[in-house]
Amino acid sequence: MAYKSNAVGVPVVGVGKPDLTAALPTSTFGALTTVTAAAKTPVAGSFVKNDGCKLLSGTYTVSISLIGYDNANTGYTVTPCPAFSSAVTPTSGQGILVRLPQADFLTGMAEAFACAVWVQKGSANAQLARFAYLNPQHDFSCLVMYEPLATVPFIDPVLLQATTANTSTYLGSRAPYAITFPSYTPTTGGVKLSHKTTKVNFKPDDTVDYDRVTARATTLKFSVMSNQPAIVANAIGGNTWQYVDTDSTTVTEVESDLYAVSINDAGNLPISVIYPADNQGNVTYGLHFGNLTSNCADFDEDYMKTEPFKMDFDLSNASLDSFLDGLHTGVRFTKV
Repeated sequence: MAYKSNAVGVPVVGVGKPDLTAALPTSTFGALTTVTAAAKTPVAGSFVKNDGCKLLSGTYTVSISLIGYDNANTGYTVTPCPAFSSAVTPTSGQGILVRLPQADFLTGMAEAFACAVWVQKGSANAQLARFAYLNPQHDFSCLVMYEPLATVPFIDPVLLQATTANTSTYLGSRAPYAITFPSYTPTTGGVKLSHKTTKVNFKPDDTVDYDRVTARATTLKFSVMSNQPAIVANAIGGNTWQYVDTDSTTVTEVESDLYAVSINDAGNLPISVIYPADNQGNVTYGLHFGNLTSNCADFDEDYMKTEPFKMDFDLSNASLDSFLDGLHTGVRFTKV
């Protein structure tokens, strides 16, 4: 009998932080010619569909953009995308496999964490179909299994390949910066992903009442055993920085407790979750695009000689970026 085991352990959480010293490649990425698309059948029995998205039916072309931080507007923006692929006509039950060989990765692509996958059906304008994890250690690949929802904006492919923003600001500044994921460690008491739902209650006269889920989102909760200024600042919704003074000492400053009616959120930033490896050493990587990276938890800064310092984090879901509208904002990726 084959031995099977669940992965046991605590995930490592990384909270997205813009790196304004590392711009992602733009014009050079848009000039790539090796992004390919082809019809692909999922492994038999592996495809499970639980949402209202429509399966692919027709002829499509595909391209990708790198996702990064928009310093001009906050939130997300994307690089220009390469020319769209040759036409692909998947048959029933097939998806579209999108690939970019690692050998063709550009300088600076290692600083990217994900790609936006654009799909154009027939002669219509393109839509954002999904987010896909980008692992710089492997070829980029993802499978598109369904059409975007009708609420996702339609964008002219010519504009997607250009460096300018569109008039709706949907694409942002088109000058993305890298996003890094400092790990919040060590955690204590585990990491909790709370999957929230919004429901509609139906009360038909001819049968029992029932609920239907209309929206889903994930909130991350964890506690960190650390009193480092950078983590404390994020835990209490403050600001922090370091500088080298003229006497050659390094100074760290933290500001907190803004006495004004002010929302201290700078838009959505991604959160990474590295799940514990299974018994074969395989690791699943997760990304959550639709969360706040400023803490929403109340906690006491409690210093005692009998217990370690602990900071509670509640990174709530909040779709603040129009780039997220109509998209799945959580992705998980395992490559065996």
